[in-house]
Amino acid sequence: EIVKQSVRVILDIAHNPPAMKTLIAKLQATYPDQEKRIVVGFSADKDLTQCSNALLSVVRNPSAIHLVEAVNLRAAKIEKIIDADPKMGQSNFDVKDRSISVQVKLALTLAEKNNEILVVCGSVFLMSEAPPAPGVQ
Repeated sequence: EIVKQSVRVILDIAHNPPAMKTLIAKLQATYPDQEKRIVVGFSADKDLTQCSNALLSVVRNPSAIHLVEAVNLRAAKIEKIIDADPKMGQSNFDVKDRSISVQVKLALTLAEKNNEILVVCGSVFLMSEAPPAPGVQ
């Protein structure tokens, strides 16, 4: 498959409230005028409310967030993330295929269309499942 790579993709293992806040501050300082699109999944033992609040603070609309689940027993269920912050119910997710690959593909398409930066972040388990971004080695 040939993919046109015109999207800046940032991979980060921010997976708890302090790391999320640091990531958000860095994104805002480095790309203050560019919209962000985020693919994220968490471990169930993290403060899902604080993590969600941090992410919601950097996007214009919750639909710019894509929720996924790692294939790991410690992964937070999408439903738990939404329970922690009901605004996350307006995000992109697929309860039939909760994998990162589906949401990264959708997010890349939307980020390119909307001239957004794509941030893929969350648990270490999730990041190990992230498909390589086209053009990144």
